[in-house]
Amino acid sequence: MQMYADMKPRSNKDAAANPRSALNKLCGVVREHKKAGIKMAPLMLAVQVVAGMLRAHVEAHGTDSLTPSRKDPLTHPIICGMLRTANGASRGALVVNWLIYFWIAVCATISVLAETGMRKGDVSKALASTKFTKGRLTFAKLVWSLHGLVTTALTLADLHGITEGDGCWLEYGVLKNDAFAEFFGSKPSWLPYSSAATRNACRSLSNLEIAAA
Repeated sequence: MQMYADMKPRSNKDAAANPRSALNKLCGVVREHKKAGIKMAPLMLAVQVVAGMLRAHVEAHGTDSLTPSRKDPLTHPIICGMLRTANGASRGALVVNWLIYFWIAVCATISVLAETGMRKGDVSKALASTKFTKGRLTFAKLVWSLHGLVTTALTLADLHGITEGDGCWLEYGVLKNDAFAEFFGSKPSWLPYSSAATRNACRSLSNLEIAAA
């Protein structure tokens, strides 16, 4: 409680800091001691104290400063607008060219995230230099259904021949909410092909396979 009295809110619009922030600091101390093999006293009493502090906070300031601040999600029109960006358009230091591998991969990333709900970190490495680890998505995670034939091995002719009625299953790897692929790993997403939709994960993935061949 003494520590909380000196804490400032994360945002200037908030009247006071979230009491849970003080508890998080204590939890951090416990974690560091645990790394050193030192077991500290349990935080049960501190948790009860914070519950009372939260009630007092709401009575004094309402709930606005306790509500998590999140960015608005990308809507379908926004995503489609991104993918309609014309060749040659500048995005900071980058120039859009949907015919080169980098931008084909960008299109596939955006389309797959939009249709599956995965996070960016679930499909992309933080940096190009980040070491690849098993459990991440690879082309081997795609199971294709072409003209009624289910296969994982496609030729370039197969990829160029994908049409309506075809599609692919995307088998999930390691996810933030499934760190060992024990739940979603056995529940692949079906991504049907469309030649007309502005964004289509199956189409963008087939284009990525062709570009990588």
